[in-house]
Amino acid sequence: GGGEGRIATRICTMESYELVLCLAYWTACLGFVALLNFYNADAVGIKIAQASIGLLWLGFVLAISFMEAWVKFRSPILQKAIALDVGARVFRALNIVEVAFAGTLIILNLPFIPDVTLISLITMLSIQTAYLTPTLSFRGHLRLVKDIERKNLIDERMKKYYDNVRDVTLASGRKPPKWLHAVYVTIEILKIFMIPFYVWDCLATRLRR
Repeated sequence: GGGEGRIATRICTMESYELVLCLAYWTACLGFVALLNFYNADAVGIKIAQASIGLLWLGFVLAISFMEAWVKFRSPILQKAIALDVGARVFRALNIVEVAFAGTLIILNLPFIPDVTLISLITMLSIQTAYLTPTLSFRGHLRLVKDIERKNLIDERMKKYYDNVRDVTLASGRKPPKWLHAVYVTIEILKIFMIPFYVWDCLATRLRR
């Protein structure tokens, strides 16, 4: 009901650093598209550009989902609740970058027949960005409120953040199911196979010419 609507609004509201990240990557990606247009890139050049962006996308996914996320939890002095909160911020940032890459690929793909692999990747990314990441972030917030005591926070900025998180979690009577994390991981695994396939298809198109 209304409580869930307020939660969705709070979770989906972008923070200042996220807005900067979004602006920076969209500016870079659109600048890249403008550069291709300026030099009148042909179909082969556009395919190479698409492959390059695909490799960048793959690199981000591998670095965050299959290294940073795993390594972070190996620290013996980092509380799990804090690690989850850090992870939520990192994955929100990752989604922002991925959306910029996917949006650029859509723009570059417009003059051509829609690519099934690209459409599948964008669909999976949309599910992650619009639902899974915010929902799993909320689950992490529940853990934060449960494990961290406000009186132990030494900074007013920490206390303000804690209060905001607590208000959001108290507004909901539901705890998101744990299996949503498995769904997210499954999508990430699919992406690390599908993105290279997409890249290879782009390069194979060039080789056939």
